[in-house]
Order: sequence, then structure tokens, then C-alpha cells
Amino acid sequence: MRFVVRTFDNPARIAIREEYMQAHLDYLAENDQEILVAGSLRESPSNSPIGALWIIEAESEGRATQLVERDPFFRKGLRNNYELLYWSKAFPHLVTV
Repeated sequence: MRFVVRTFDNPARIAIREEYMQAHLDYLAENDQEILVAGSLRESPSNSPIGALWIIEAESEGRATQLVERDPFFRKGLRNNYELLYWSKAFPHLVTV
């Protein structure tokens, strides 16, 4: 199953981003068979991130939730909320994700 995850950062915990960035990137790399796309979201290109968007391929909603909640950014409190949605991709022949 495919999922889209939209995370929301806790503005009071922004310093966690710098401190745990490498651990976060390592986590994404370790789970790249399931976390297919990941990246920060910003209100404009020059602004700081306010959250992230992931596309996940997982066997279940429970597994997708585990992937989100085991991320160092979530465990250390940078992410204060997220939404997990089932995703049905249109035009599957156009993009490999």
C-alpha cells in the first residue's frame, strides 16, 4: 500500500533539526525500500522548513505509522503532529514512485 505522510514541526523545537539531521538522514537511507520519497516543506524557498512530506510503500498502515514514529525527528520532538493518508497514484506509467 502507498501512503502520503505530512508532518508538522513544533516551532519550539526547531534546534532539534540541526542536532539530529544526520541521524534523520541515516534513518531515511536505512528505510529507503519503504520511504520512497522524503523532503522538507517550506512556505517559500528561503524560509525554514515547517514539516515534511513522505511517500511510503508499506505492507500496512501500522507499518507506515512505525516508520514515521521511529524517525529521530519524531522521537526527539521536532515533529509535533502528522497525517497519514492512503494514496492511489494516477498515471502509474509516468513516474516510478
